[in-house]
Amino acid sequence: ETGRWQVSRAGGIQPTWSPDGQELYYVDPLTANLMAVPVAGDGGTFTRGNPETLFNAAGYAVYDWSRRDYDVAPDGRFLMLELPRGGDAGELSEIVIVQNWFEELERLTPVN
Repeated sequence: ETGRWQVSRAGGIQPTWSPDGQELYYVDPLTANLMAVPVAGDGGTFTRGNPETLFNAAGYAVYDWSRRDYDVAPDGRFLMLELPRGGDAGELSEIVIVQNWFEELERLTPVN
């Protein structure tokens, strides 16, 4: 059987899979809680467990319905943008990502 299954109790936004594919994460738009639902599929079957609250994400940028504002690392840690104190996501103006940071560190701190 193929189809669609509801895994949340009252809707959710920004869904993503756990690295091992055994859980589905989403944000509860009413409480801003990051939720996890155990899921399993085998052939044409699909089963889900009960949603559990992982933590409240109200201090993070998780309110956009059009995109996912967090990610899950391969080891299961969450990467999220923290909102400015007393601010909102509109105040987030930049994020700096340094690729090849060992090379950048060597360039900025020469040995001699």
